[in-house]
Amino acid sequence: MRKRERKLTVRLSEGEWIFIDSEVAKSSLRKEAFVRARILRKPIPLQKHPDISLLIAELNRIGNNVNQLAKNSNMGKPVPKKELLLAKEAFEKMEWSVLEVMKGGTDKDLGKKV
Repeated sequence: MRKRERKLTVRLSEGEWIFIDSEVAKSSLRKEAFVRARILRKPIPLQKHPDISLLIAELNRIGNNVNQLAKNSNMGKPVPKKELLLAKEAFEKMEWSVLEVMKGGTDKDLGKKV
């Protein structure tokens, strides 16, 4: 037996329908669940951007490199300036990539500066 026994029918203009479709496409919900969540003022889970996993992997790599540099420095070992500059450059590329993904760029754009 269904938990939801009541049905609500709503008429929409073409523009309203298109707007709802576009909002549903941004979420990880089906249309019915999306509309219910909006009416009940529940949070709408957004779809995970496919390029996020690439960014996380790259960020982990950068973090590992920075940790190795910090460990060597803390042990009194000299850290070549070139290594510090490479870490800084990698971080700047990562920052740019995050901004590109947030603007809707794709994985082909990652790490590239225009």
